[in-house]
Amino acid sequence: MGAVSLVLAAADDDRIDGLHLDAVFASSMDMAKILPAGAPPVYRQVTPYLATGFACLESGVNLFGLDVTDVISQVTCPVMFVHGEEDRLIPIAQGRRVFESANQPKSWRSIAGAGHCGTIGVESPLYEAKMIAFLDAIAGESE
Repeated sequence: MGAVSLVLAAADDDRIDGLHLDAVFASSMDMAKILPAGAPPVYRQVTPYLATGFACLESGVNLFGLDVTDVISQVTCPVMFVHGEEDRLIPIAQGRRVFESANQPKSWRSIAGAGHCGTIGVESPLYEAKMIAFLDAIAGESE
């Protein structure tokens, strides 16, 4: 949810100079349908709607309509996408869909062997160098 929160903030606030998104999901309903995948069929059909409904009540936000692929198109700052190829929580295809909907400038990096938000631990020195270069470039543009 952290990556999605950043996308929502950047879509609303031009003061944000860049985003580094690790394991972003495409929509809340896509996620709600993935989470009960191992449950019996009746639960797989009902749980996404019940869980999303409770999350809406808890957060005060209509998550049924949250489609990050739409929101990212409103973001005008540079975006660096990173996703672990072994992410079992948020399938890499969801992150890729958000990337494809994003405006330029954008970059995509998938990390072999990395699970959910485990990308920095798998490819640490190279990952850190790329992230720092991205952040340095943003800092240089905003001065």
